[in-house]
Amino acid sequence: MATRSGDVDPTIPLYLQQNCGLSAADVDKMLNKQSGFKGLCDLTDLRAITTAGTPQAQLALDVSVPVAPASSVQPVPRLVAVPRVVLSSCAAPCLLSV
Repeated sequence: MATRSGDVDPTIPLYLQQNCGLSAADVDKMLNKQSGFKGLCDLTDLRAITTAGTPQAQLALDVSVPVAPASSVQPVPRLVAVPRVVLSSCAAPCLLSV
């Protein structure tokens, strides 16, 4: 979670190669070394993220901390919604809906 992307639609790597001009090595680096917390707030240590106080660090916390609906009696293990992800490593940034 610190640097890896987590669940990714299997067509995204191909899309990045075909539409953003990335090589397979670039896509691998992006998904395994520059994603997760690193991609959201440029930090990988959860302790540093919780004390950073930046909007990016708050976003990283918001998408990673389990959230239960207020009306829920039992805890929900994990509900995360990220409407869009901007991949700025491309020559022209690609906006992907997830």
